[in-house]
Amino acid sequence: MRDPRQVFARYGRQLLVPGAAFHGQAALHGWAAVFGHDGSPVAAEAAAVAARYLVGAGLGRVAIPQAQLLALADLDPEVQLIDGPGQAVPPAAHFFFAQRGFGMTVDVVRLTSADTSPTVCTLRWDVGHPAGTVDAVAVGAAAAGLLLDDVFELAPLPSSLCWDWTDPVLPRLSRKPQPPQPVGTVRADAVLQGELLADAGAMLALQHECLTRAPAEACGLLVRNGAGRLEVVPTKNLQDERHVADPERHPRTSRTAWQLDTRVVAQQSEQGRSLVAFWHSHVDTDARFSADDLAGAAPDGQPLYPGIAHVVVAVIAGKCSEVKVYRLED
Repeated sequence: MRDPRQVFARYGRQLLVPGAAFHGQAALHGWAAVFGHDGSPVAAEAAAVAARYLVGAGLGRVAIPQAQLLALADLDPEVQLIDGPGQAVPPAAHFFFAQRGFGMTVDVVRLTSADTSPTVCTLRWDVGHPAGTVDAVAVGAAAAGLLLDDVFELAPLPSSLCWDWTDPVLPRLSRKPQPPQPVGTVRADAVLQGELLADAGAMLALQHECLTRAPAEACGLLVRNGAGRLEVVPTKNLQDERHVADPERHPRTSRTAWQLDTRVVAQQSEQGRSLVAFWHSHVDTDARFSADDLAGAAPDGQPLYPGIAHVVVAVIAGKCSEVKVYRLED
């Protein structure tokens, strides 16, 4: 592993980063970066280094205290010097450098658009004592490198990165990924529900599958064929097989759970049909999208099939009493 305390000679428009896609390097020109610090000379120098590093790599817009400009325009005549955070419209990153008793910290806040939540990363530089001038170059370059790796699609911005240099012979690096973004809400999809309910053929097929497989839960796909019409594709419920193979891990049977073979999704695509929704039945209960349904559709908070709806059919007393269509919202 290369010692990050070396002087990084990545300045100049001729910068080539191994493994970086060209579109990632081109995208950096659309980014803005705002640099702040706690007023200490070391933190100010580290912020200036990060600014030079990013401008040299092709950053398009930069805001930094006037005393720390350090001829950034000479480094890249195309860079736009902006006046403070107010002009740093997304995509943008905010850096804040602070000297600490153990070394230095850098908070990096990345905002890709006005409609998304910011992503926050904390870089901890631990040398066992307050950071000195020798650390400023390495900390500034390391902080800028976090954003470059993310924009260049080399490594996503972590939630934290810690360089432990208390033993300079055996330095340690620890990196924590960003926690998964939870699914915010499950909302009803009135448009697709209206289309499904108005399609007599699709509804008849859906009800038939749910009723004939009761008291087990039925499951399958709702697809759109080449003519734009909805089609119900029934699939086998694999839950009983999973239960027999590993009852401790899969304690429930098809009576209260479902699992389909996802290879069917690819098969439908190969036949020219597009996936619209997954459907399954609830026997002797209502058609609400349950916590178990959510856990199956979005494990770790991430939808397995973003943009795909979920249809739940309630089967009570031998009748399909309710059909509901849901969509996961981030």
